[in-house]
Amino acid sequence: MTGGLVGRAAGRRPTDQRITGDGMADDEFRYWCEECDYRTPWLTESAGAEEQIEHYDHHHPGTPPGGRVELRAKKTDGAGCLVVLGILFLLLLATFTFRHWP
Repeated sequence: MTGGLVGRAAGRRPTDQRITGDGMADDEFRYWCEECDYRTPWLTESAGAEEQIEHYDHHHPGTPPGGRVELRAKKTDGAGCLVVLGILFLLLLATFTFRHWP
């Protein structure tokens, strides 16, 4: 049984995020229901816990909230991979350039 959004998060669009000073969205937590396959959208820790409690009150009355909490992985800028590719390109270029060096 899949539950829909309940409470405050019902009107949120997936693109609604609050941005912190370091440029990262603070919607980092998603709560999963232990009783069904419902999960909250990405929210702050307190808003996600509140959303899970509202879900349990509405869909599983009398059952204490349970399940797991998922923490969103941080996005990397990919610069590490770019540096490695650049070094490999320079090594390949040097190999072909100096192959016939006297």
